[in-house]
Amino acid sequence: MSVKEAIAALSSGLCFYDGTGRVLLLNEQIENECKELTGESLYDGKAFWTFLTEGKTSDKTKITQSEGSIIVEYPDG
Repeated sequence: MSVKEAIAALSSGLCFYDGTGRVLLLNEQIENECKELTGESLYDGKAFWTFLTEGKTSDKTKITQSEGSIIVEYPDG
């Protein structure tokens, strides 16, 4: 199994991006999360990380930071 296939199989969202925010590698889970939270595809990893760390969600979605990771909890559980 390739690294890309292994990342795609994860149930957690995963995104690697460079210093400018250009996405280098992501899986479908994080793409879906980005669309759910922002309404857009994930093109800028740095901007999405900032969005998450600032907790800019408009609904009752809860965003928690833990050891360099983000945990997103939706109202429906």
